[in-house]
Amino acid sequence: MTSADKAWLIWTTARPDMAHVGYHGQTADDNMRIGFLWDPNTPGRIPDEVLPLSVRQYDGHLPPFSFHLCSTSRQVMIDRKVRDLLLKMDPDAVWLGDIVFTDPDGAEIRDAYWLLGVIARVDALVPEESRVRRNTEKVFRTDGSSFIRDFGNWVTTGGESEDTFTLRKSALEGHHIWRLKDLSSDLARGSTFISDELLNALLDAGCEPFRRLPVRLI
Repeated sequence: MTSADKAWLIWTTARPDMAHVGYHGQTADDNMRIGFLWDPNTPGRIPDEVLPLSVRQYDGHLPPFSFHLCSTSRQVMIDRKVRDLLLKMDPDAVWLGDIVFTDPDGAEIRDAYWLLGVIARVDALVPEESRVRRNTEKVFRTDGSSFIRDFGNWVTTGGESEDTFTLRKSALEGHHIWRLKDLSSDLARGSTFISDELLNALLDAGCEPFRRLPVRLI
């Protein structure tokens, strides 16, 4: 992206009539099953080889969608249009996991949807211009004394809004989709950011539904 572009925080909402995750796959070498807590957005923790994500639908047949947030695992699935745009504009920023859907009649749907992992991390947050605080907690020792544990990142103070995040434009050069390096991922609306160019490409391709908030750049 260029310094003149905007940036956006994007998220999607769970659809209760949609699919539910059975499991997230398993590695080919040690047959380790990866459960609901495995986060494909964590760089360095993605197995070298993962079997396709198994998804079973419990309510009706698969409706078309571009983005879907799994209600049980809080992870995002995308369709081919979104996948193709990401691979074209910022391929090194994402990890895509194959998905096999099983509809209520037992039929399998392959090569239509993918699990999205955003692995790019950018050091662009301007804490003094954002509504954030250090992610800390007070820990008590057995002798009654205490200390403050710092988790090394930032959390938002209240719900996310248009003035929550301020980012450095210079740090975003060449990026179209990313997460912030020192921001806790435990946000109500997620923590995935995109460039204005990618947003417009998604909208032009009809890749919805998803929601968005503008992010201030300095």
